[in-house]
Amino acid sequence: MLYLAQLDSDSTWLGTVLPSQVLIAGGMGFIFVAMQSVALHRIEERDAGVPSALLNTGQQIGGSVGLALLSTIVAQVFARHPGSAMTVDPATGHPVPVDAAAFKAASIYSYDVAFYWGAGFFVLALVVALTMIRLRASDMGDETQNAVHVAA
Repeated sequence: MLYLAQLDSDSTWLGTVLPSQVLIAGGMGFIFVAMQSVALHRIEERDAGVPSALLNTGQQIGGSVGLALLSTIVAQVFARHPGSAMTVDPATGHPVPVDAAAFKAASIYSYDVAFYWGAGFFVLALVVALTMIRLRASDMGDETQNAVHVAA
């Protein structure tokens, strides 16, 4: 998220957006696998459906609420930026920016602020995870504890 917060009007997709998206995707892969391992630890196979559904529902709701919150931050920061001023084009009757360059700068600035907030939320989540999860790798036990034995 901090990488995305460095966007400016000269940023390119290949130079800024793609590397940050690759980092986010890789990090999320590690986070989700570890989160599921910890959340479903010591759940019996016959009881795994409800905790798994609860975990997936929490992920979906968290993503939805997070997106809504960051979108609200973008909208509020943009609306308060002086470059977001609009006027009506007399020829078409459609709204147009008063200053196109300032409008572009206001748009980028509002996204940068939201990306910094998103990074802050990730730091907060890290602090919560480090202080609340008391499970160590050695506590995970035998990987075959719920294995189903198949006859050859």
